[in-house]
Formats: sequence, C-alpha cells, structure tokens
Amino acid sequence: MLAISYTVKADDTVAWQARGLKGGYSGQTQPKPNDRDHSACTPLLPTRKCSQPTSRAMWEWQDATWHRVNSKDAQVLEAAYSQDAMGLHYLAMGPHKRLYQIDFSVMKQWNQVSGSMRYLRRKARAVQENVLESESEKELNQLEEAFLKAELLVAEAADCRNIIEVPEIAPCIEAELGGQNAGAEKEDILQTHRANGLLALQPGVLKASEKEAEDFARLPMLQRSVERGHIGLLRASWLRGLLAEPSQPLPQRQALPPEAFWNDFSSLTGNVSSRLLVVSHFWQEEQPESDCQMLELLAKMVEKHSQRLSLEEHGTEFAIFLDWCSLYQQPRSEDEEATYQRSLQDMSAWYASPCTTKWFMPSSDSIHIWPCLQRMLANLSSESLVVEASEAVAQSSCPLSPSRPTLLQASGASGSPPTTPSAFNLMIQSQGFDEHVVSLAQSLYHKAFTAVLGAQEWMDFSSRGWDDFHALRLAEVLVHSQHLVKLVLSENSISDVGMEAIAACLPGTLQILDISHNIISDVGAGCLAGALAKLPELRQLYISANSFGENGFAALASKLPLCQKLSTLRAAKLGLGDALQALALVLPQCPNLQSLCLNENQMGSASASLLASTLTSFIEELQLDDNAIGDVGIRALAGRFKDSSHLRLLSLNENCFGDSGAAALARALPSCPALRTLRVSCNHISPQALNRLRLAVPGLNLFAFGQTARARWIGEILPASSLGIHVWLRSCIMWKAGATEPVRFFMFDFDQTLTVFHVFKSLSGWKQEGVCASIPKPHAMSELGQVARIDELSSGEFATQGGFPCAAFGGSSRVEEVRRMLQSLQKEDAEMVICTKGFVGPVQLCLHALGLRSYFTQVYGHIGVTYGTSPFDKQEQEQEQEQEQEQEQEQEQEQEQEQEQEQEQEQEQEQEQEQEQEQEQEQEQEQEQEQEQEQEQEQEQEQEQEQEQEQEQEQEQEQEQEQEQEQEQEQEQEQEQEQEQEQEQEQEQEQEQEQE
Repeated sequence: MLAISYTVKADDTVAWQARGLKGGYSGQTQPKPNDRDHSACTPLLPTRKCSQPTSRAMWEWQDATWHRVNSKDAQVLEAAYSQDAMGLHYLAMGPHKRLYQIDFSVMKQWNQVSGSMRYLRRKARAVQENVLESESEKELNQLEEAFLKAELLVAEAADCRNIIEVPEIAPCIEAELGGQNAGAEKEDILQTHRANGLLALQPGVLKASEKEAEDFARLPMLQRSVERGHIGLLRASWLRGLLAEPSQPLPQRQALPPEAFWNDFSSLTGNVSSRLLVVSHFWQEEQPESDCQMLELLAKMVEKHSQRLSLEEHGTEFAIFLDWCSLYQQPRSEDEEATYQRSLQDMSAWYASPCTTKWFMPSSDSIHIWPCLQRMLANLSSESLVVEASEAVAQSSCPLSPSRPTLLQASGASGSPPTTPSAFNLMIQSQGFDEHVVSLAQSLYHKAFTAVLGAQEWMDFSSRGWDDFHALRLAEVLVHSQHLVKLVLSENSISDVGMEAIAACLPGTLQILDISHNIISDVGAGCLAGALAKLPELRQLYISANSFGENGFAALASKLPLCQKLSTLRAAKLGLGDALQALALVLPQCPNLQSLCLNENQMGSASASLLASTLTSFIEELQLDDNAIGDVGIRALAGRFKDSSHLRLLSLNENCFGDSGAAALARALPSCPALRTLRVSCNHISPQALNRLRLAVPGLNLFAFGQTARARWIGEILPASSLGIHVWLRSCIMWKAGATEPVRFFMFDFDQTLTVFHVFKSLSGWKQEGVCASIPKPHAMSELGQVARIDELSSGEFATQGGFPCAAFGGSSRVEEVRRMLQSLQKEDAEMVICTKGFVGPVQLCLHALGLRSYFTQVYGHIGVTYGTSPFDKQEQEQEQEQEQEQEQEQEQEQEQEQEQEQEQEQEQEQEQEQEQEQEQEQEQEQEQEQEQEQEQEQEQEQEQEQEQEQEQEQEQEQEQEQEQEQEQEQEQEQEQEQEQEQEQEQEQEQEQEQE
C-alpha cells in the first residue's frame, strides 16, 4: 500500500505528500505508517549538505531537430572535449562503436564511413556534488529551505483524515478483470473524498485573460514596455564606459543622458536572449551605487559578454535591464510615480520571459524578497536562461566561440519545478517582510504564474536529476497548465510515486509525453495507463529505459487504443521479451501509428513473427535493433513488408540474421517504393546478399557496417590477395544511392587478430591458456607501463625472437604475410584502421617496430590508466614525474637565467637611459643659458633703444621749445611793428588833424 496525502490548499490546488518515505524514495514500496503517527508523515525532502550545482555536459546532435546523445557517448565526447576543446578528434561511439571525426571548433561530427555530417552542441547540466558552498549558492539553499518550511506548514495544516490509502495496482494480462476492479475501487475512494470536500483532483485553475496568457513575457510585450517608457534599457557600450571609471557613481534613471538608452528591437536577430540581459541584485544600504564589489563584478561580466558577442555576426551591442537605472527612483514626480507603478507590473515579465538571460549577482547570506521573487519568476519557464554571476565566471580564460557554450552560456533556470503561488505566499510570509511589500510581491508573482503557466505549451525538464519530490511539486503545477502540448521528463530518477502524481494531473491537451530513462516500474506504468483515457490528443509517447515488467507494459499497451491519434511509440531498452506480444495484439487498433521503436527488447523470432502479423500498412518507421530476431523472424517481417507502401525507414541492426533473411528482405523490398533507409549493420550478411539488398529499391541508402566475415571474404571483394593468414575482420561496407561500387573500409582488431596472443592481457599478467603469452613479472596495466615493459622485454626475454612485437605477431614469417595482405588491400585503395580495447601506445609501438604503422590511417583505443595501475606502472609514473620535474627544474633554471639576463639587460638599458637623460639635461641647461644670454642681450639692446628714443624725444622737445621761442619772438616783433605802425598812423592822423 502506498500512502499518499492530497492536501487541498487555499487556492484549491493539490499538495501531494508521500508518507513513510524518509530520506527519499528508493523505487520500492515502503511499509505503511500508522495513520495516527504524525511523526511518520514526513514530506519527501532532499538532503543537501554544503552542496552546489557543478557544471556537467549534456550533448545533443541535430537532424530536423535536436536529439540527446546517450550517456556513454556523452562521456566519450566530454572526455575528448576536456582534453582539447578546440581540436580535431577521432572517436568510436554508438552501440556498434562506429568511427566519427569530431571537430569541436565548429561543433560538427562526420561519419568516417558514410561521410555524413551533423551538428553537435554542448549544454550545461546541473548535478549535485559534495563541494564547498559558494556565496551565490547560499542564497539558493536558503530559498529552498524557506520553500520546504512552507511545504511543512501546508502538511501540518492538513488534517489526518486527508490521508487516503491507494491500493497498489498490479495489472496483469491474465487477470484483467482484477485490475479493473482495483482501479474501480481506487476511483470510488477518490469520489468519496471529493464528495466530503477532502480532495480536489480537478481543482479550480487560476485563470488569466486570453490576451495576457498569449502575450505575457513574449518579445512583443517586452518591446511595448520599452516603447511606452515603462522600462528603460541601458546600452551596454554606454554602461561599459561608465563602469570603466572606478569613482563614477551609478546614476538614477532620471539623471541618465539620452545616449544611455537602447530601443533598437529591429536589430534583434538570431539568439535574442543573448542580447537582452536582466540583472538581479540586492541593494546594499538602499542604493546599488554604494556596492563597489557588485559594480566591479558587473563590469567584468559585461566585458566578458561583449567579448563573446564579438565573435558573432550581429555586433557587440546588447541591452541591459538594471532596476536602479531602468526604473524611476525616489524622489519621483507624479508622472514618474505613475510610470513606476506600471513598470512594476512589466518588470515581472522581463524576469519570467524566455527571451531574456538573467544574471543573478551574489548577495549576502540573508534572504531578500525581491531577489527571491526574481528567482521564482525566472523559474516559471523551463526555457528560461540563468547565469550565476561570480568572479570565476567573469575571470574565466575559457575560449569564447558562438558555436559552442562557454562559462557564460546560460543554463536552465533552476533544478526545481516552478513554485505555486500558495507556496510562494507561505515562504515570504514566514520571513517577516513588510506587509505592503509582501502583498505587492504576491500580486506580481500570482499574475506572472497564471499568465506563463496558462499559456505555456512546452515543458522540458530532462536531465535535471529530479526524484519523486520534484515530481510531486511538478504535479501541483500541471493542474494550471491547460494549454500544455509537450512534457519531457527523460533522464531523471522519477519512480512510481512521482509517476502516479504526474499521471493524475496531466492536461487533456498533451500531445507529446517523454518519461524515458527513469525508474518507473509496474505500479507507475499502471497509473500512466489509467491516465491515457484522459489524453485524446496524445500523438507521441516515449517510455524507453524504465523498469517496466510484463504486467506494467501489458497494462500500458492495453490502453494505447484509447489514444486514437497516437503516431509515435518508442519503447526501447525495456527487455520485455515475450511481453511484446501484448503490444502486437493491440497494434491493429492503433490506425494512426506511423513510427514504432522497440530496440533492445530481447524480442526473439516468435514475438517478431507475431508483430509482423499485426503491423498496419501505414507504418513509416520501424526500428527493431538488437532483438535477436534471426532469419526466421526476418522472413516473417519480410512477408509483411510486401504490403507496406508507406515504409520509409527500416532498422534491423544486430539481429543475428544472415543471407537467408537478407534474401527474403530483398524479395519483399520492391513492394516498398517509399523506403529510403535500410539499416542491417552488425549481422552475418555476405557481400553478394548486401548487393542484392542495395539493388532492391532504387535510391535506397543501405547502411551495413560491421558484417562479420572470414578473411576469405576479402578475397571475393579484393581479388589477387594472397591470404595465408586466418584472422577475423569487420568489413564495413556501405552503398549510397546511385553508387555503382561499394566504399571499402576495413576495421581491424589488434589482439589475437593481427597478433597471435592477447598483448594487453599478457602484459597485464593474465593467465589464460590459448589467449595470453607467459610474461614474467613485473606486469603493467597502464599505457605508459606497457610501453616501458615492451621495451624491456624486447631487449631481454624476447631478444632471441626478434623482440616482443615480432613474437606477438607470430614471428618474422607471419609478419611478412600480414604485410603482404595489407599491401594488397592498400593497392585496392582500401582504408584500414585499428580499433582495440587495449591501449593506443603499445599498439603504435608494435606497429612502428615492425614497419606496419603506415598501412593504417588511425589507431583507436584507450589511453592513460583506464584499467588501473600496478606497482610497475606506479614506478614508471614516478620516474616520468621525476623526469618531468627535472625538466621543469631545468626549464625553471633556464627561465631564471633568462630572467637574470633580461634583468642585466634592463639594468644596462636603464643606465644607458640615465646617461642619455643626463646628457639631455646638460644640453637643456646649455640651451637655457644661451637663451638667458640672448634674452639679456635683447634686453640691453632694448634699453639702448629706449635711451636713444628718449634722447631723440628730448632733442625734439628742445627743438620744439626753440621753435616756440622763435615764434614768440617773431610774434613780439610783429606786435612791436604793429604798435609802431599804429603809433605812426596816430601821429599821421594827429598831424593831419593839426594840419586841418
């Protein structure tokens, strides 16, 4: 019995609590707790002790869309990427270890055999590791603890009567009636609790207007908020220049110049989120301009992001939302206050939008309401992009390239599902914030939650490391997602408890459901089967790599006809065997099924024959890799393909069939005119049979790698080859559409193929008769140790046999036979490579010693200490380390000598510069003295000139005075003459009068 608590919250949402699951759910049913024992009613809490998310890589490849690379190949890619992130690598990947050329500088992958190319990308991925807690992580932990406290308050408020016991459902195809009764009993219990008001499995959904739901947090809404002046976006180039001056304060929006703002939405192309950045930070002392550390970190982050964008085609300009500069601050005018109130409503859209990248700056240890709200808003969308800003990110020397992620590449917003408004309310109310601020934050989050979740169509929570606790929280969110079309939960740790909660809350609009790579068993499969009746629009169902048994898969298969629109079913890696017959029985009731993948299910010939009899003629893609179908099953399938006019892809890799099955396929395939891809790799088909398959359908792409063949087959493909050697090869042959000749590519194993005994095992000290040679101690298990040991053996125990490589190849005569075979293949322009499970170094050493390395284009294998180390390996490593240390010391000494020489040269240069400066100073002094003398002479000349001028002026004055005196004398004389004349006239007049 599983004890599940459905707690009805204040907003009629459902709170799920798993009872009796202390410390996490292990995937098995736990003992039922006492209904009255409240100590057992413990929510499923994650354990976190000083842990922080550290970066892992998730790799994806692209055809029409992006697909996740499987975990093993992702490890291979990550290992190569960590060694050389800009280099060219040759890697063996896939279930059949095919060879690929990987160029990380352009993020492309080429198939070495077919030549096909596809793009790769590397995405950040969060996992939990026990490491020291960073400052930015402390706030995340406190937020999560606050959320868990809120969940505990909900759990404590729930009445014990809310606990209902849901009987385990173990559907069985042999006892179908019993399963139906169990389901009916469960539904009766739920209906009873609904009637009593204790349970609301279909709660009232928070609704937003259609316009808000469609437009909220989308790019048009963000653009309107800027154009209307509610939000002011900063131009990155202006902010970078401002932050470059350390003493320059950060101005308020009211004081910003016009050139500080950005409003060029028409220039947004490509990755919009990389050019719209939103900064979240806590204000120290009520003003961010006083937080120098935050401003310094922000300057480094802006500079780093500019460097990254400089490698793209659209320039380095981008926009930044920083609330201190983007919103009007106090003191505000009436108009500014009105704009500010509207800005608060629009601000939540910027944090919740998938069109923006959020930068969360580190803050103090305490929880603050606005950064908390902003984190919750960023977590509403699974597409939201977040960067945790830190000195490590800002100062990283990681090479930047737009073709692959960097330390600044945004990752998923959070490792947890979105938080419901009720949980958010409880969380912030328990922190003692101001009531007015709490009310405003609740209103903003409520509006954003209803708008985003109400309109969200896609949710991708793959590879998040989620368990049942996260699934229970996600179930609360799903009841609000009334337009959800796609839900991806692959590659997590969700078990039956989480699957039951999610299945009960799946919306009827769902079209794509992916729960592959989890730990769901029969109980969870039964819950999903019961939910299929509520999913009439379901088109794609992915359930691969779970823990279903026969009963669970049978229950799920029996409900598939309820989804009449189902077109794609992928149920690979389930190991079902004969249980697949249950699926075969219902396939005729799924008329729209076009793509079926049942890889790695141990199907066998009997189930394959039954499947062939029930396949519809509308199937377009059929993948049955690694199922041991054999010739009998292939012949049965071939009989069905005579009526498969829509079949486009058929994959039958690794199914242990040979020429008989291939001949049946060749006869049936002409009835499949739409077939374009046929995969029959890693079987036992001869070249002649492969050629008949190639010619069966015009334009067919035939992939037939890794056909097991004896050396005599080489003679049929490449004539005139003298083969006196019996070795196993893999002749990889592929025909492309329209080609007249096969592309020849030969992959050799090394141990016991080219060599007569197993080199790696022999050097490692294995004792296996007929496989290993007798090698005396010491033994070596690492690449370096085995290379050193081969050198020792060649000059010691195997010296009389021509050295260890010659003995490993069976002697000089057999070496010549191998050489002649390789020469004959080389003359026919065949490409040859070696792929070994041993180490590359010993293989290369043996081939070089015998002169055979030039025949092979590549050698693939392990490197380093893949298989551990022996005492001899440790000695070799220590010796190598000592040599490296000696070399480092020599290099250090050389560097010191060079530094001393440089210092001496610098000192000499400084002395020369000082002498030059002294000479320059003396010259300057002489020039100054000369200038002073010239100035003195000029002054003397000026004084002389002044004296001469004064003398001239004095002479002129004297002359003027003399002239004036002369004039005065003349005037006096004239006056005297006039007086004399007047006297004479008077005398004359008197004389005249006297005469009269």
